[in-house]
Parts: sequence; structure tokens; C-alpha cells
Amino acid sequence: MLFQTISARLRLLAHNNQLKNGAGAICSLPHFLFIMAKILIVISLQLVCNSVSSWGQKIYVSGIAGIKIHSNQNQLPEYPDAWQMLSSPLFGFKISHKKLPIDLIYTHDFTYAIYNEVGNNPAGISNVPQKSGGNLLLLQYNKNILLAGIGHYQRKHESFTLFVVPEANKTENLIVLSAGLHFRKLDIDYQRQIQYKPFFGVFDWGFQSINLRYHIGKHQKIVPKKLTKFMEIEIRTGGRLSPVKQTFLTGETSSLVKLSPNIGIDIYFDRINTSVLFDRDWWIAINGGSFQRDIKGYVSNSTIGLCYHIQTKKEKIIKVGAGVAYIIDHNSIYEARTKINQGLLKPNSWYYNVKGLYFSYYHPVTDNVELEFRQILPLINEKLFNPSRTSLGLAYKFKP
Repeated sequence: MLFQTISARLRLLAHNNQLKNGAGAICSLPHFLFIMAKILIVISLQLVCNSVSSWGQKIYVSGIAGIKIHSNQNQLPEYPDAWQMLSSPLFGFKISHKKLPIDLIYTHDFTYAIYNEVGNNPAGISNVPQKSGGNLLLLQYNKNILLAGIGHYQRKHESFTLFVVPEANKTENLIVLSAGLHFRKLDIDYQRQIQYKPFFGVFDWGFQSINLRYHIGKHQKIVPKKLTKFMEIEIRTGGRLSPVKQTFLTGETSSLVKLSPNIGIDIYFDRINTSVLFDRDWWIAINGGSFQRDIKGYVSNSTIGLCYHIQTKKEKIIKVGAGVAYIIDHNSIYEARTKINQGLLKPNSWYYNVKGLYFSYYHPVTDNVELEFRQILPLINEKLFNPSRTSLGLAYKFKP
């Protein structure tokens, strides 16, 4: 295309020269230099356009959906004695170039902290005392499977304390340093946030997080085969059915069974037939029109454990697992606080008011679907056997 354009330009200039000077006439030196300058300008513009077009074709944009796992990250928490681990959804996009090992990432995350004291306190009122959301702009360097980045994070939050003290800052600005790993379409990184406004804090341990970002798009960087042979990552999503053990007030409808959506990540190590499984599920019951409480039930189970993979004679994989469980059950939070006031529990035990062990069994239904049975055995603030801690569920698995 470039040479065709130059050739056409030369023919056109030669034709115009013949018309001006007559057939067979020879142009003067200044006119010849003027023609050559025109040719050089055309060639330069054409080269620049081709370069920009070629470079632009190697840029691609992919969507991001994921989860940010972090602490409460509150300068003025409603309950300063309680450590909280929150899971915030995040969404955004990534801009990459095929030839450059640098990505520009933007994500927005948000979370709502719900409190509901029922138990022995039927007059407890449900509300949402903490709401926060943040915007992250991250410049990330990637080399094979390794990631490192630096960026800026701005977070806005609302809470009861901040409304009572209107002069308090509701916006925080932080510098972000990150490091992590890349698996096909999934990035996992650790982020350390250093706040510089309204306060300056380098050693505040609360400002850190683990982020799982799933990239939605066709153009993704290839992971070395050595890594995929050593370990594999699997995303799990589904739901669990379990009995309801709840305190219901007059005028509220009761339920026998609750359905809890869940999401998890399974990191499998081939050499030892074992995987590390992180999982969390949620159940919330809304109380429409009530003047006493808007939320009549909330339970969240967070578990971390090991799964051993067993191959059957039919070449199917069954799994058995065990680990620890951290449970938020608003039906018994008031009871936990009462025990804290009596000195029977540590002050930081009210948020995860039930803690214990769990055992699980996973049976394959199809290549991507598993039937799951899980039994949680509470060890703190609850009897060992509670029917509401038994669940049966289905999990859909896919490799990012």
C-alpha cells in the first residue's frame, strides 16, 4: 500500500510537470527539490499512520469481575474491639498491549456491613451501619506468571459514627503496592495500602487485601505449562440448603429451609492429590414493612480447609475435606455479647460469634458439577451439634 501510494504520487507529479513545462521539458532544480520534499512528506505521514495503526491493533480491553477480601478498614469503626473480614465484589476493566508487559487496571469495589441483634433481645433493630466503596487505578507489570504493581486507591465510606461526627473525613486516599500470580484469566494478588490522606499511616495492618480478578475477554496471556502441571486453580459457585434455626418475632413468617448462595476457590496440587479450598456463603432474610427490624435473619459461613482427591475405578474423582469455619449468625450475636460482658468470651469474639471445625464430602455429578455434603461442628459459643450447621449443596466448577 505504501509503495503504491508513492508510485501514484510520482506519476501525478510528473504529469503535472509536463503540463506546466511542456512535453519533454526538464524541470528546474528548485522545482525538483520541491517535488522531492512533497514525496518525503507523503512517505513520512504514511509510515506514521501505518505504525500507529499497527500499534493500536495490538491494544485490547478486557472486563474484570472478582472479589476483594479485606478487613473492616475503618478509622472510626462502630465496634473497635471487633476484627472483621469482609468480601467485597469488584468490577472494572484492564487495558493491555500485546508487546508490552504492562497493564492498566481500573476496579470499583463496594461492601455493606449489616448488623442484626435478635437472640435474647427481641427489640433489636436491624440496620446497615457501614457502607463503603472504592476506586482503584493500578499500573501492573507482568512477567510470565508474576505480577507487581503500584497504584492509587480512593475510598468513601458511611457509618453511624461518621453521621454523628459530621466533621470527620468520609474520604480516604491511599497508595497501593501489589504483588501476585497470573493463572490464565485469573489474577490473584496481595495489596498493601498506605494511607496519606486524611491521616498518614505506613504500619496500619488493617489496610491490606487479597484480590481475585477474573478477566473477561478473548485475548489473554498464556501461562507456562510448568505452572499448570504443578498446580491448578478452580472457581466454584453454587448454593446450599440447610435447616433454619431462627428467632422470629410476632407477625413474621418463619422458614424451614434456607438457600445460601456460595462462591469459592480451589487450589489443587497434583503431586499430593490435595487442594486448598476457600469458601463463603451468605443467607439473608428481609422483613418487609416491619417497624421493628428490616432484616430478620443473616448467616454467613467462611471456611478454609484441605481436600484430598480420590480417583475411583470409574475414573471419577471424589473428595473429602476438613478445615476451620468462621460463622456470623445474627440470631446469636446478642448472646455472644452477653458472654463477653460476663468475661466468658474474648472481646473480639462477637463478630465471628460461632467458630468450629467442618467436614465435607464431594461427589461428582458431571464433569463440572459436584454434590456436596458439609457438617460444621461448633466449638465456641454453640453446642457441638446444631442442625442448622448441616448443609447439602451443588457446586459448579470451572477453570479460569
